Amino acid sequence: MKLIAILILLIFFLPQLAAAELEIGMDIPLKNKEIYQENRLVAGVSWYERGQVVLTNTGDERLHNILVSVDVPLQMGIEIPVQEMKNISADNYTVTARIGDLGPGESISFIFSVKP
Repeated sequence: MKLIAILILLIFFLPQLAAAELEIGMDIPLKNKEIYQENRLVAGVSWYERGQVVLTNTGDERLHNILVSVDVPLQMGIEIPVQEMKNISADNYTVTARIGDLGPGESISFIFSVKP
């Protein structure tokens, strides 16, 4: 098993920076944690491992123009499964999601798959 390090870069513009807060979480692999070790992928398998990024606006102001980039290390293959959120792309080992706006208390998530 290999330890995967995923760097999440966020670029967003806020009307009032001091009042805005964005909580970010990532779960990889999306499997039973009682069987599979968290934050570890099995190398050399024939399937793709799924990861989920969750963003929550914990502030009291609306967040605007949220852009999330996830750099996938080790030149792993990337797949974007069909899901509710549509503005997700993969290019040159980077997954990019254009979230747009997120109101106070709102959460949004997206899933992508990598082949270790």
